[in-house]
Amino acid sequence: MVNRRTLLKLGSVGMAVAVAQAPARAFGSTLLGDSTGLARAVFDERFAEAQAFASVFQSRGMPTTGIRGDVAALWYRDLKARLLERRLPIVGLTDRTALFCLEELARDVGMKVQGRIDHTFDQGGALTHQVTGPSAWTAAGHRLGSQQGFGRVMASLLTDPTLHGESFAAQKHTGPFSAVDRKQLVSWWIA
Repeated sequence: MVNRRTLLKLGSVGMAVAVAQAPARAFGSTLLGDSTGLARAVFDERFAEAQAFASVFQSRGMPTTGIRGDVAALWYRDLKARLLERRLPIVGLTDRTALFCLEELARDVGMKVQGRIDHTFDQGGALTHQVTGPSAWTAAGHRLGSQQGFGRVMASLLTDPTLHGESFAAQKHTGPFSAVDRKQLVSWWIA
């Protein structure tokens, strides 16, 4: 039997798909539109939202790397040397711990977090977003809503050329760990 709650969920899924596709169409010409403008898109393959995020970059032929929380091998075997040679942005959708480590490691090559959105799921599955970054990103981040499906939206947002024009360094949030009763993912951009 279809009830009001089911109908609302179906409507939310439809809206999430529309929102995910709209930014990609709207930002036709992008700064990160080819693999020469991005060092890497990093995603935590344990989470569906991060996999959706990566699929946008992969469909555009951009370099992506899946992790399972630990970024040490990625940094020391690949990213550090690549960034010392040519400093290009790194973007990602990972857990807080991975971002915390990359943020610290990126200092070695003179880079820092330019923007981040913390996506927090409470025990009931409700989702909130805490945005820290340039005004263009802040405005878009506040429109994410409380439904899942933000992975593709964040990938499209990170290819928006207006995001990269403003100089901004995001403030570090307290520590790398999420609250015990909440799951947190973070969309981020390091340059």
